[in-house]
Amino acid sequence: AWLIPGTGNSPLTNITVDYATGSDTNFTMPFTTQLVVLQRNVTNLSPFTAYRFRVTLHNAVGAGAPGISLQFMTCAAAPSAAREVTVRTASASSLSVTWLPPATPNGQLLMYQVVRFPSLSPGEMTSSVVTSESLMVTGLDVYTQYSFTVRAFSADSCNGDQPLPGPVTSPATGRTGEQIPLGPPRNVTTTSNEDGSL
Repeated sequence: AWLIPGTGNSPLTNITVDYATGSDTNFTMPFTTQLVVLQRNVTNLSPFTAYRFRVTLHNAVGAGAPGISLQFMTCAAAPSAAREVTVRTASASSLSVTWLPPATPNGQLLMYQVVRFPSLSPGEMTSSVVTSESLMVTGLDVYTQYSFTVRAFSADSCNGDQPLPGPVTSPATGRTGEQIPLGPPRNVTTTSNEDGSL
């Protein structure tokens, strides 16, 4: 929104508003508003991005000096999906899960939700929340296949940093390792053969 100063003894013809991102000195995409309108909604901006706006008045003589640019930050939005989820065998009872952060976080990344389920029993889910791009999962069954999904959350900068959930990744699968026998053989017996062998 803005106020109208002196018109230079010539009636105003139009008002233009343009903007730039961050520290960019090139103001682009100007648009014209009606003279009776002293504010303008700007849409289709990128989330969590600093913009600088300025207003210029025009009359029959030409354009006046642009007003002082004012900077505003748009609100955060939900992030894109985490990338390249990988599951590696760490031991007979543990798996290492790693991933890359979203290509477009659309704000400050807050956390990740990692959901684990046995590949053959997808209804048995276990969820973990972490702030890094890795998770070591322990206490698993020996030589068992598990699947994992990852979901990124960004902080809602306009709503008390409430979590904004991104999309869930496709499942990534891994199998725990094999294990040596748990103990020696039991109930060992011998039988004598007629040829004297056992």
